[in-house]
Amino acid sequence: MKKSRSFQNVAELDRRIRELSEERAEMYKTQSENAQRLIHLSEQLRIKEDKEKQQTKEQTYTTIRPSQEIICQM
Repeated sequence: MKKSRSFQNVAELDRRIRELSEERAEMYKTQSENAQRLIHLSEQLRIKEDKEKQQTKEQTYTTIRPSQEIICQM
């Protein structure tokens, strides 16, 4: 009886180890996907910020430039 019970315990522990290994693998997969998503979003944000900076520079230039032309014409 003890051997049978001991065998059942070992089998149960083996099953639990497999479950936990699968769960860990799934967590690593999710972590990897999230890291990739973060990289992608960071790149999109950088591109957007660069565009906004460029637009701000262009707006500043078009705002300042006519004023300078008026001064030069005087």
